[in-house]
Amino acid sequence: MLEVLKKRLLIIIIIPMIAIFVAGAVSMIMLPVYRATATIMVANTSAGGTMSGYDSLLLNRQLVKTYGALALEQDSLQKVAEQLKGISLDELTRKITVSPVKELELLKISVKDENPQRAAFIANTTVDVLRKKANLLYGSDNIKVISPAEVPLKQDKPDILVNTVAAGAAGLIVAIIISFWLEDKFLR
Repeated sequence: MLEVLKKRLLIIIIIPMIAIFVAGAVSMIMLPVYRATATIMVANTSAGGTMSGYDSLLLNRQLVKTYGALALEQDSLQKVAEQLKGISLDELTRKITVSPVKELELLKISVKDENPQRAAFIANTTVDVLRKKANLLYGSDNIKVISPAEVPLKQDKPDILVNTVAAGAAGLIVAIIISFWLEDKFLR
């Protein structure tokens, strides 16, 4: 086995190098995508002291799911899109991700965009629209902003290092397979 690898050393070096070069070049050409995330906490303030702690916790967790759905509704997104120029409703829908933090009363609103300032603006505007909608529906402001979205300094995608290392590893595997395949073919 070692003899085969020594014999095909040139293939084992060239193929991973080509893969690394191509992955690096493609990663450099790709437009960077930035992610901005705002975190909010949902707490039902309208029930007052009439509910037990456990019931209140369950209600708050249900509200997190409700608010997650409200944030992605057509009319909520339309209000966010009105404050932006050049982004359609469909584009905006693809940019925003709303996810509850497991077993907590927190909701994360993440936005991926090519412009880091716009990503933060969309996330914070979505929170503002959601707060207004919740206030209108429930009559109280039961959304607290834990951390507003900040302008991301580092791009989320593409991760050039990860891409090149993965391409190098894949290239090495392919080169080893080709080496053994060529050896097997010549032995027959």
